[in-house]
Amino acid sequence: MPMTERYLNALRQNDYLQALQWIDSLVQHYSVSEGDADTILQLVIFELVQHGLSSTDIAHVELLYVFLDEQLPPFTGKVGYNATVFCNAVMQYMVFEENELLHFYKTDKLLDAKGVKEWMQREHVEFDSAKNANLLMEKYIALNNSASKVKKEAQLIRSKINYILDSQSLIKEYLTKLITLQNSEEFTSVRLGLINSLYSFLMDKTILTDDVVETLVTFVERIQKMEPYPWEKDILRKLVPKKEISLISSLFDQSAGKFQFFVVKVISAMLSTTGDEKTSPQSSNTPKQ
Repeated sequence: MPMTERYLNALRQNDYLQALQWIDSLVQHYSVSEGDADTILQLVIFELVQHGLSSTDIAHVELLYVFLDEQLPPFTGKVGYNATVFCNAVMQYMVFEENELLHFYKTDKLLDAKGVKEWMQREHVEFDSAKNANLLMEKYIALNNSASKVKKEAQLIRSKINYILDSQSLIKEYLTKLITLQNSEEFTSVRLGLINSLYSFLMDKTILTDDVVETLVTFVERIQKMEPYPWEKDILRKLVPKKEISLISSLFDQSAGKFQFFVVKVISAMLSTTGDEKTSPQSSNTPKQ
């Protein structure tokens, strides 16, 4: 899929929420059901094989695994599911790469979802599903161990993600309050226009960047010169990023159980031949975790 490289670049920039939207794009591009977890996983692996990953990309996946392990928003629900699929697909990619099988699964053919599934289910004569399962488990154990070494970096990235989400919520609150104040003496159309512009700018952002900080500060400074009301000042004060973002977000301190998302059987099933594939209705419609 042409858009795959764009989402992989988002991953390389630590923009995980943007990168994980790739899964939804694949579902739409290949016209598959969101509940068809097996097919979605194979589509992701297929796309990774066609586009390739570097060792640096794998390091970003270690950070993503930390977020999954914490089981804290926004890496829960649909986002958590997409992250699970992504991490599982990367593990399979690594196994293929280390066993010199990428060429076996790479193709220039334009395939639909059914074609991709059939292509990825081909079994190499020297690589059966049992061997694949053992190697996947080794990868999972290695990932679990390496992820513990990048938790501090993950905390910093989480704080930047949470800042954006909190800012979006604040701007929405600000905008709603201004709209309700129309026809009152507290209303100002100039302020509404500014906040509308800031709202449009922020709502498609998924992580705090220098560009976002600069824009936030610019808007806040302009509004502060307009003698805002006390309730506005409170929101504006929360919007301006501190000089140093805390390495530990408020959510990170909450307790969370271990998120054992990696199920070898799910990925191993991928290598079954199409002739032997007989999944139950439940297995084809229930996400594998």
